[in-house]
Amino acid sequence: FPVTIKEQGEEVIPCIYEYIGDFVNGRAKVILALKEGYISYEGEVVIPIKYDKIGPFKNGLAKVYVKGKVGLINYDGEEIAEPKYDLIGEFNRFGVAKVQFDRKEMFMRTTGETFLPVDPNAEELEE
Repeated sequence: FPVTIKEQGEEVIPCIYEYIGDFVNGRAKVILALKEGYISYEGEVVIPIKYDKIGPFKNGLAKVYVKGKVGLINYDGEEIAEPKYDLIGEFNRFGVAKVQFDRKEMFMRTTGETFLPVDPNAEELEE
């Protein structure tokens, strides 16, 4: 098991992880019991080690996978969208991505808010 040691020979991160990635911006991806999360230089868990897979961070967000479903977390580990979606596409320059949930297509903002596409052929709603 990998272990991180300071120059003084002091163990910083215990050798409990099956994998420790490179530190980027003070955090490293770890794998423990086939689950992924992130730790700090001090070995503190900063993103819970509970995901089957964590994708790379892009614009402060990463896709997370649990039991074949996908969600989003931010850099602080907060779930922006819980892993319940079948698909989350890439966010465009307007901060919107196409998502699929329960065989329905909709859109999602980077805040996790979802909305349905507007049907240009739909009649206006009467008040």
